[in-house]
Amino acid sequence: MTCVVITLLFQIKEEFRRITTIHLQRTFLTKLDFDTPKLQETFGTKGGVAGTKIRPLLDSLSRQRGEDRRDAIIRCLMEFLGESTEELIKE
Repeated sequence: MTCVVITLLFQIKEEFRRITTIHLQRTFLTKLDFDTPKLQETFGTKGGVAGTKIRPLLDSLSRQRGEDRRDAIIRCLMEFLGESTEELIKE
């Protein structure tokens, strides 16, 4: 199963690059890094259940670097949008 997923991800990235001449993952991560401060500000204003789940992730961001920081922001985004992190992100 893992091999199939890796192959599929590779094919998606290559097809996207072929069509648009843009490297999908690099572009996404660059934009994510650029927009992280604004996303943090937006997530910090979220209330309710999602805000309760997001707040510990936001608190941990100041102690994180690189991949871990991106992971936390993506998890916050998923909570903000009401998506299940368990279904989309596997450790």
